[in-house]
Amino acid sequence: MAVEGSEPAPIKALLRQGYAFPCSYCKRMWAARERGLNSCREMLPRGAECGGPIGGYSFPLYEGPLTRSAIALHCFRCGEPAKEAVSSIHNPDVLVGVCAAHALMLERLVPEGS
Repeated sequence: MAVEGSEPAPIKALLRQGYAFPCSYCKRMWAARERGLNSCREMLPRGAECGGPIGGYSFPLYEGPLTRSAIALHCFRCGEPAKEAVSSIHNPDVLVGVCAAHALMLERLVPEGS
C-alpha cells in the first residue's frame, strides 16, 4: 500500500483534483472513471451513501487496498499522517484520520460546545 507521498501517479492525479485520499484508492471510483464519470455516486446501490467526515460519513462503501487502520492514520483529504482521528454522525464507530491543516475544515462544521 502506498501512503505518505509515495502514491502512484494516477492516485496523485486524483488527489490534485481534490478527491479524498480513500476515494482516490477506491475500486468504485476507478470503475466510475473508466466509464467517464467524475464520481462514483452514480454507481452506488440505490439509496446508498458514501463519503467522508464533511458529509457525515466515514467512507462506509470504500473498497480498495487501504485498511481501516490506514484510513484512520492518514488524513482523509491529503493522505499525510493524521494529527487526530474523527468519527462521523452516520458511522460513529469508524475513525477517519485528519492532518493539522485539514482539521480546520472539520472544526468549522462542528457547532461550539459539542
